[in-house]
Amino acid sequence: MSRLQQVLSLRRQVAQATVDAAQMLQSARTYGDKRRIDHYSGMTLAFQSIIDMIDIEFELDKDDSG
Repeated sequence: MSRLQQVLSLRRQVAQATVDAAQMLQSARTYGDKRRIDHYSGMTLAFQSIIDMIDIEFELDKDDSG
């Protein structure tokens, strides 16, 4: 597997983790759990930062990445 394929696979995994964290964030908001809201907000932002860094490093456009 080439390096780009490995990075794209990692990007897909992080994107799924972002979706999962966003769902958990929505659940936390529904219950008004401030601690969980803060936790999942941070996770979502961190995962999005990783995706952005991968996109910048490999010059990926939104249309090309999946």
